[in-house]
Amino acid sequence: MNTNFRAILFGSAVAALLTVTMNTVTAAEQVPVVHLDGVTVTAHRDHFDADGNVKVVQLDGVVVTGRKAAVL
Repeated sequence: MNTNFRAILFGSAVAALLTVTMNTVTAAEQVPVVHLDGVTVTAHRDHFDADGNVKVVQLDGVVVTGRKAAVL
């Protein structure tokens, strides 16, 4: 077998394997996304500064991923 034939054979085998893998990945069941309501924070008047702003540290949003196990 010459080198060109081996390269073509290897390339076609890799292409077939990638095609099967991608078809398997894209055919997987999609996880449904559930959006939750926002959280309301109530502060006591002692927690405000002189400008009327709440004295808190604002955190970035948290992304939670889960799987729906039971139907409610």
